[in-house]
Amino acid sequence: MQRQIFLALVFVCLLPAALWSCDACGCSAAGNGIGLLSDTRSNLVGVRWQRIGFQGGHYDHGGALTQDLVQRVELWGRYFISPNLQINASIPYVFNERSGEETIPFTIDGLGDVQLSVVYTLLNRSPLGTEWGHRVELGAGVKLPTGDYNPIQDDRLPDNMNLGTASLDWFFNATYILSQTRFGWSNNVSYRLNTENKYNYRFGNQFIVQSYAYYRLKSKQWQLVPYAGAYTELISQDELRGSSAHGTGGEGLFATVGIDIYFDQLNLSANGQIPVLQHYSDGEVEANSRFNISLAFLF
Repeated sequence: MQRQIFLALVFVCLLPAALWSCDACGCSAAGNGIGLLSDTRSNLVGVRWQRIGFQGGHYDHGGALTQDLVQRVELWGRYFISPNLQINASIPYVFNERSGEETIPFTIDGLGDVQLSVVYTLLNRSPLGTEWGHRVELGAGVKLPTGDYNPIQDDRLPDNMNLGTASLDWFFNATYILSQTRFGWSNNVSYRLNTENKYNYRFGNQFIVQSYAYYRLKSKQWQLVPYAGAYTELISQDELRGSSAHGTGGEGLFATVGIDIYFDQLNLSANGQIPVLQHYSDGEVEANSRFNISLAFLF
């Protein structure tokens, strides 16, 4: 029991210590978690839509305002090899768009970078007192360079308007969930380590912390699970031939509200993220609100 409480405290203490993309945006947000579905123990396959946008320009130099929009439609899934070991996969199709006052409209779409990961459950609903239980999971994965990357697609466009990064990247995450019959608290910390691609460009590493409180409303066939919390991302500057790339990197704090709906073997999830504090690309860029919708089949 003492060991379990110690592990819980370690994870809670790590969370306050503190991945999408744009280069006048120069930001890359990496959060590809499965939200509250991490509190279920079912295999699943599903599809999800994610939308993120930035607006900005070089205001100090009289630059025109630009709008960058990234949308992803992903086929994703999870499968338990054993009660404590799962594999996850995500295959994205990406839509990138740039528009602006004095900008020639640009759009590109196609297959993005595939992600694969494994997650091991250290503690699975281990009791914590008489009513509460908690879970601890550790994961690691790889992002494969399957998306198209053209370093000279347009000198006016940031590198992250490409469909992929042309690099083999690694990510690590830890999840801690404290719950009882109706109430729960879900936390996730993730870090993505990006490598240099063959064009001597390296996207900035990314550190993300998410924390949500939720409440379950149950009947025999369905559940409603509203939740609210915070999402924080810290993104290092990109590098070109070892030197920092201008207009890249940043940090942001977002308030998150959402709901999960379970009916029989189906899960419908939706959430929105509203920027509270942010500083991207040396203040040249502002993040817009973000939205996520997913539909999954549990089996």
